[in-house]
Amino acid sequence: MTSLGESEVVLVDPDGDLILEVGKEHDLTENNVKVSQSNKGDLDAAQQQTAKSKVLRIRVCSKLMMMCSPVFKAMLNGPFREGQLSLNAAEPPILKLPDDEPGAMGELCKILHHKCDIDVDVFPACAVSTSIAADKYGCATITRSWFHHQLLRKIATGGAYSRLALARLIVISYILDDVEAFYFFSIQAYKRWRTKKDENDAFIFEISSNHLPHKVSELLEQAAETYLGELITRNRGVIGDILGDRSEDDRAINFTIYTLNREVEFLKVGREGVGMVAQYIQGLIEFGLWPPQRGGGQPASLEEAICVVRQLATHMRGEQTQCNDKDCWTCRLHWGVVIRAMIDRFEQGLHGLCLVCLKRGDLSASNILINCKEHNNRLATGAFVDWRRDTREYATLGDYEE
Repeated sequence: MTSLGESEVVLVDPDGDLILEVGKEHDLTENNVKVSQSNKGDLDAAQQQTAKSKVLRIRVCSKLMMMCSPVFKAMLNGPFREGQLSLNAAEPPILKLPDDEPGAMGELCKILHHKCDIDVDVFPACAVSTSIAADKYGCATITRSWFHHQLLRKIATGGAYSRLALARLIVISYILDDVEAFYFFSIQAYKRWRTKKDENDAFIFEISSNHLPHKVSELLEQAAETYLGELITRNRGVIGDILGDRSEDDRAINFTIYTLNREVEFLKVGREGVGMVAQYIQGLIEFGLWPPQRGGGQPASLEEAICVVRQLATHMRGEQTQCNDKDCWTCRLHWGVVIRAMIDRFEQGLHGLCLVCLKRGDLSASNILINCKEHNNRLATGAFVDWRRDTREYATLGDYEE
């Protein structure tokens, strides 16, 4: 065994009986340096640089590693070469893990020893590789608790997530089999999914580069498009809801349209009512939220569309000025109240993707609007909601920097 000084070892457990040597030496070669063809001196200098170490040595408690990881238990207790190591705190042996990422394994070992306290400012970027290591060594369940703790810390500090960070949170929750986190992060992801496809490239790349199936981004895109279409339908339907809401007042003036096999009664719309209908539809058309989708183009995202409808509702006065007809019902309708109630029901009715169904192949575009009662019946939102984003306040919807 190579003799190591204390300064060369990360002491996750100072009394540990095992040293993990993670990674391997990496030589800095000509291919690692950008060299100008006009300056050969740069190449000569690069070739003379000493090899840079990519190895991390971590002192750990073997018993704790075996308790937390079935993979380590199999290695250290089995008939393999690693199982022949003489574990002792006086002179801990070295277990080489050349194929693992040093930083990720260092964080994972700290998590398993309850000593991990990463900077919340670099979360969740730092957690992707750690979750991959946790999955490899069968520690996903334990790492989920650490993941939730980091989320709570992030929220407590007022931190908010960029779209790229949100993609990483989806990656982490997928890898760690975190059904609850994946459910709520998927809602946030498709709400913020861009209607201009090229604006989602970085998000899609972040997901696909971490070995998640392409179906994840496809389902998020389909959810965004489907719910946006549903919102457009509800915008049209809310006018019928308003004009059909007569409460207990039977004095509303109606007219009837007859066909060969039915008759349909309509509420006469007064001057003020006509103005409110026109104002509401005009706003929806401008933002592409009225069929056919024209006007100024689609909103940037489903989240923005919800916010637009909320803002329109604030401009619909609760009590309209009465017109000359004292029995005109449409002048007294609570337009803003009804529209706000509609958009509240819509947003509260959004549901996320079921990770269990996704992984077993039961989730498709055809049932994307159906909430999975089997696996998502009792989920708590607290730790997974970005409270700094609120569709009732447009200023909160900006994309945050990394």
